[in-house]
Order: sequence, then C-alpha cells, then structure tokens
Amino acid sequence: MLPLRYLILFVALLPGPGAYAQDESLSRIVSAHYDRVQLKHALNDLQRRYDIQFSYSSDHIPVTQKVSAHRERTPLREVLDDLLAETKVVYAQIGKQIVLKIDPGKPIRDPWTGESGKMGYQRPDLQILPIGSLELAPIEGPIDASVVKKQTVVLPPPSQTAFPRWNGWAFLDSMNIGMPEGKKIFQASVFPPFGSNGWESSRTSNLFSVNLLAGLSAGVEGSEWSLLLNTTEGSVRGAQVSGLANVAEGVVSGMQVAGGVNIALSEANGRQISGLMNVAGEMTGAQLALLANFSGKKFHGKQVSGLFNYAGGAGAPRSVQLSPLCNFSAGEVGFQAGLINIADTVSGASIGLINLVRKGYNRVELAAGESLWTNLSLKMGTRRFYNVFHFGFRWGGQFDEHIWGIGYGFGTAFPLTPRFDLHLEGGSTHLSKGGGFTERLNLLNQLRLSLDWKAGKHFSLFAGGTLNLMASRVQDPETGAMGYDIAPHNLYHKVSKNGTDIQAWAGLTAGVRF
Repeated sequence: MLPLRYLILFVALLPGPGAYAQDESLSRIVSAHYDRVQLKHALNDLQRRYDIQFSYSSDHIPVTQKVSAHRERTPLREVLDDLLAETKVVYAQIGKQIVLKIDPGKPIRDPWTGESGKMGYQRPDLQILPIGSLELAPIEGPIDASVVKKQTVVLPPPSQTAFPRWNGWAFLDSMNIGMPEGKKIFQASVFPPFGSNGWESSRTSNLFSVNLLAGLSAGVEGSEWSLLLNTTEGSVRGAQVSGLANVAEGVVSGMQVAGGVNIALSEANGRQISGLMNVAGEMTGAQLALLANFSGKKFHGKQVSGLFNYAGGAGAPRSVQLSPLCNFSAGEVGFQAGLINIADTVSGASIGLINLVRKGYNRVELAAGESLWTNLSLKMGTRRFYNVFHFGFRWGGQFDEHIWGIGYGFGTAFPLTPRFDLHLEGGSTHLSKGGGFTERLNLLNQLRLSLDWKAGKHFSLFAGGTLNLMASRVQDPETGAMGYDIAPHNLYHKVSKNGTDIQAWAGLTAGVRF
C-alpha cells in the first residue's frame, strides 16, 4: 500500500468519479439500504459484506455525516453516488482500493428538493423567521407570480425507501430523545427492519426491546422479548426471552429463556433454560434443557438435561452434570450422574453404569475366593465411586461341572494412610455350568470388605472377608438338589414357598490389583 502522503497527492491530481466509470470494481453489483446513517457505518458495512477496500482520512472526510442510499442489485458506483450526493466527497479507484477525497467544487444535492446545487438552508431568497414574528396583511393589487414562486418552499417528497416507514415507529422512537447515538431506551419491531430502529437495528443497543416475530440489535442492556427469535451482534446484560431461539454473539450476563435453542457464542454468565438445547462458548452458571447442553472452552456450574451434557474445555471442582443417558467433560467436574459418564478428572463421584475417568480409579484385579476360585475384575471410576465388571470361574471334575459367572457391582475406597486403603464393594454374579448359559435365577450376591496395601507404584495387594447370599431356582434333574454346591458352610439355608433356594455364608478373598 502506498504511503498516505503519496496517495493523497496522487488522488488530488485525478479528475472526478466520472473518469473511472469503466472500472470493473465500480461496476460490481451490490445491494444497499441505508436511511440517515453515519457515512462511516455505511462504508464499513459495504466493506464487510462485499470485501471492498476503502481508503480515506477521517480527519478530512465527514465520516459522521448522515447519508442515505437505497439500491437493490445495482453497480457500486450508483450506491456511492447516492451516499456522497449530499457531501463534498468524491471517489476514485486506485488498484484494489476506492479512495475518498474532498472536492470543494463538487455540487451538493439539496436534501429538501433533491436537486443538485447549494444546500436548501443556504438559499439567499429564503428568510427563516422565529415563531410569532410573522404579521399577515391583506394582499392589495395584482399578485406577482414571480415573487410567489421565489418565496415558495418545496416540501421534500415522501421517503423512497425499500420498506416504507410507518409513522407509528417514529412515535415509538420519540421516547428515545436525548439518548446517545447507538443507544435506545425502547425498541419495538415486527422483524428487522420493520421496527422503530429501522435499518439501524444492527447498530443499536436497547434497554427494553419487544419483537413480534424476530429482533436484531447491537446489544441488550435490559430485556428482549420475541415470539420467535432474538438475535444480538453484541452482549446481553439482562434477559432474552423467545418462543423459539435466542442468539448472542457476545457475552450473556443474565438469562436466556427459549422454547427451542439458546446460543451464547462467546460466554454465558447466568442461566440458559430451553425446551431443546443450550449452547455456550464458555459457561459459568447453569444450563437446563430437555434435550442437551453444550459448553465449549470452559464450564463452571451445572448442566441438567434429559439426554446429553457436553463440556469440552476446562472445568471446575464443583461443577455438576446430570442426565439419564450421557455426561462428557474434557476437564474437571465435581459430580456426574448418568448411564454413561466420561471425564478427564472428577473431584467427587461419577455415578452410572459405565464411568470412564482418565485421571480416576482404574484397576484390574485378580483374586481368589472360596465360592469362585478364580476371579478377574475391571474397576473404573473414582475412589468415591467405581464400577466393578466381574468374571469368576470354578472348575469341576468334568467339563459340564465347571461353574462360571459374570457380574456387575460398585465400590468405594476409604484412604487410611498414604499406603493403605479400605475398600467396600457390593455386586451380583449370575452363575452357569459347562458351556451353556443358565436362564433361570441363579445369583450370587456378595458384600466384600478388604484392606489394600500399595506394594509398588502400579500394583497393590489386598485381603478381606465376604458375606455371600445365593438365590437359585436351578434344580438338578437327577438328584433334585437346588442351586449349586459352592458354599463351604451355611449361616442360613432355606427353600422359600415359591421354590427359591436361599443360602448365606461368610468367606474370604485375597489377590492383587494393577
């Protein structure tokens, strides 16, 4: 890019915009609808939407002057001609840039008459008198038509915008008198730009906003309500309430309530409550949804959903995830409860059928016992709560006398010293014989208490006692005996009225954990 001083010198030697009428860039087809907006906003919008590069000095160009242009699919030069018609600004194409400069000799369009020439309020033939200073006198003699024509003020024609402006919007906007530019106390609309903010909706922040169907704003400083959709390109400080969806590109500090979806692309500090789904780039607070909750970079708070919770970034030790199906946290979480729980770190407990915690309590156990002589268990979760997936085997004299079982349980570990833990576990194992699977009730229930000693960095030794309760409706067709003969002794033995054989005994267990 040329240095600014050379660029200005070069532009000053150029003729007006007409000399560049054949430039292909100025022939680009664009659409523009601006109604008394600042020149800088119109230029920035064209640059953003059509990747047009403008070059100018805000110290010399009246960038805050209000301009208008309403064109649909027309060459860019026609839009620029409309935007700059009431200014002394001209334009020229240099390379890939459109350079703006001041031309003192350029005629200016009269905003009242629409004709090119001097501004209407500069006309020497029109005298402006204060209210109450006019005195009417009867007209005597013939009327000089030339004098009447000279002193007649032509009212401006109705606004020729793409969407006619209803006078009621102006009445609603009148309560915003005295507010700084870009700020409004109250805004009402059907959907943008049919509203009191008109084409300025995306550049205006509102304290209170009511939208019949949909709303668009630069920010919310109080509350925003809509039957279908609320969209803000900035931040929300307060509440967004809609029947379908709320979307905020900035930070939400407060609450989003929607019948469908809430989206805070940057960060949400407060509450997101939806009938389907909540999405936040970062979440500090609570997400409540019937379907799913998603938090991207950071999660600190609570997620409660009817199906799925996802926290993809850093977490916090007191965060909570609750769902019937699945909870996922890529960072730390305090508590999880669901069918499947997945986390990097859990400071409290993960309670579910399957708990996968990368920095949790994950062990493989080999153990011996008096009921099933060889046992292999997989333990996953945290020390406060872990799942136990169990396989046991007891061999017999012949193949069809071998007893095997698969089971599930859960447990918790109490630290006693840096090297000793006390484990309390409960579980149930379904027993079968030979190569088949026993379909009738044949369940070994165990309560195990063991002392664990960390013998090395990656393994420990343990030993303890068990309390066993066997419930079976399996009957030997030859002997008529109920259940399997696996109890070394009985503390209790009885056959119930419905034919269930119940045995109870105490036992021992010992092994190694990796």
